[in-house]
Amino acid sequence: MILLLAECYANKGFAQLLKQKLSKKLKKKVVLKHSYTYSRDEVLKKATPKSLKNWCQTSSSPFPSVVVVLIDREEGMSSTYIDGTFHERLPVKLEQYCISMHIRRESKYVMLGIVFNPRIEEALEAIIGRKLNREIRRKIKDKNGVLLGKRLLSRSENLDEILRKLTDAVIRYGKL
Repeated sequence: MILLLAECYANKGFAQLLKQKLSKKLKKKVVLKHSYTYSRDEVLKKATPKSLKNWCQTSSSPFPSVVVVLIDREEGMSSTYIDGTFHERLPVKLEQYCISMHIRRESKYVMLGIVFNPRIEEALEAIIGRKLNREIRRKIKDKNGVLLGKRLLSRSENLDEILRKLTDAVIRYGKL
């Protein structure tokens, strides 16, 4: 099983698109978990062995072999937290879209990080090739952000290439 953990509503929309690609390509169970209360730190906490074990027990789900977190890098000192959480940055060439991929190997599973640098808003702008106005940037963060983000992404010529690269990386580095 693959578990996707998304930080905010816009990240959840991106995760839903990735989930569709992974499910289609792998024919494996892919679970997406998100709560409006999740911060970046909360998502990373949910990806720890202890939290995953508790989740598996309460949800009657098998322990995931791969956990993919979709998080914002942020700016300043808080961005260094990403470097300390993951063991290495993966050579997935998506920097032009403000996306990087990282890996942390645990004894029971692999945690992969899809990191929007510095935030999902900048990644969306890079993917669709235009700036978002202040109103759209605000709406991306509320509960309508899932649909709005997916609507914006659906207009991009680059989306399939990005999702293909991410899907291939999850399969390769997750050893699926």
